[in-house]
Amino acid sequence: RKASGAGHFRIDTAADSVTRLSADAGIDEGAWGKGHALELAHRVLKKAGVQSAVLDLGGQVLAFGSDTAEQPWRVPVAHPRDRQRTVAELGLTSLSVATSGNSERSREVAGRRIGHILDPRTGEPAPDFGSVTVVAPSALVADTLSTAFFVLGPEKGLALSASLRKEGVANEVLFLVERGGALDAVSSPGLAGLVLSADPRAVAGLTSQHP
Repeated sequence: RKASGAGHFRIDTAADSVTRLSADAGIDEGAWGKGHALELAHRVLKKAGVQSAVLDLGGQVLAFGSDTAEQPWRVPVAHPRDRQRTVAELGLTSLSVATSGNSERSREVAGRRIGHILDPRTGEPAPDFGSVTVVAPSALVADTLSTAFFVLGPEKGLALSASLRKEGVANEVLFLVERGGALDAVSSPGLAGLVLSADPRAVAGLTSQHP
């Protein structure tokens, strides 16, 4: 915890430089690296004249243009405990979707699920409620917010999502909360408009505005 926080670095935007002020501090790209890489890849494809594609880096997708039927790209949302099990599909056009959870990197310790996403306020793994999926025009924003919202949890995460939208940061969020083996969907108001399908046997409260 002593080595965590932006105060351990001095950022000089004019000189495009970063100075580390504490020898114990470091910068980990886990919360935003995929999003940044997706945006760089998107720029390369656009420069090459590609008008539609889906880029998938595992856990995060960037979809631009439309599919061969001129429809939004269908992007699956996995069950928080089983990445191979799809519980919903989102329709994306020039949007990125990022999911944070512990389906592949967790351990059971004394009846408690220990994950890899750390809460910088405590130095411990963030409580594992399920998963969070963020949709945003910016892949970097989606990636960063999915991690932050997971650390905050559904209630505070939804509040921050709403606050950011008021500030002009476009984002929608879906929390899949595990309750006794079932999943409850908790989401921002605009998320339903992106849902193409949802498995009612797996997720309660997730509806689609599409016919």
